[in-house]
Amino acid sequence: MEYLRCQPSNFRLSDLKQLDPKTRIPIRIEDSSRYVAIPVSKLQAVLGILAELFDDDPLDPKGKLKLHSLRAAQLVMESSHSGEGNRLVDQAPDYLLKSAEDLEHLRPQADSEVPQGFQATLRPYQEDGFRWLQFLREQGLGGVLADDMGLGKTVQTLCHLFEEKKSGRGNLPCLIIAPKSVVPNWEKEAKKFAPSLTVLALQGNQRKKYYPVLKYSDLVVTSYPVLLRDADELLAQEFHYVVLDEAHTIKNAGSQVTQVAWKIKARH
Repeated sequence: MEYLRCQPSNFRLSDLKQLDPKTRIPIRIEDSSRYVAIPVSKLQAVLGILAELFDDDPLDPKGKLKLHSLRAAQLVMESSHSGEGNRLVDQAPDYLLKSAEDLEHLRPQADSEVPQGFQATLRPYQEDGFRWLQFLREQGLGGVLADDMGLGKTVQTLCHLFEEKKSGRGNLPCLIIAPKSVVPNWEKEAKKFAPSLTVLALQGNQRKKYYPVLKYSDLVVTSYPVLLRDADELLAQEFHYVVLDEAHTIKNAGSQVTQVAWKIKARH
């Protein structure tokens, strides 16, 4: 960051983009008369990430930079691509180096086994989907399970949520929001494949009487229309996971349902 302050002319993204990526720019080492030649490609990658960060107003009240672990891992990954030793890689903690390596290769843990007690036999590609969801959770990321219709996205998701509950991580309810027509199917499938989980379906005229006991449920299933109508009640709750079935429903950033969905308090 000191380099950015002292030598701003070397760090204009618009100028850097016009240079050959193989070009090296001399950067003076702080508190020294020495210079080090930094490849333009490396500066472009790192500054691109920093530019995105500052667009999102990432400074905390004390003026310190708030950096998501994903962005930190990305910075480490980009820095390591130069093939040269550097302080960012050398000083990064082991967990961040592992995260950077896993993200670069999109490498879910092969030893993530389908949890015992889940009442379904997953096909190999469904096991891959389950591991993928676990990988995203480990990295603190959201994601899209985009298998074609009929390939078992529901069972993969339920297996993932079952593992979260069984592991002890899921000590808050998980909220599943779906089109009204498939809420009964989610409830049915959850009771079939994960009978040990308590399932609460929020629908119908009597649904509001269940909000006081919502926090004692493992899975809460509701619809997008109910999300809008009961926004106050649902936004007052905290959840471990939020799952959006037919998530294209919230593709319009300006719609009411999208605005409410973004305000849900959840870890994942």
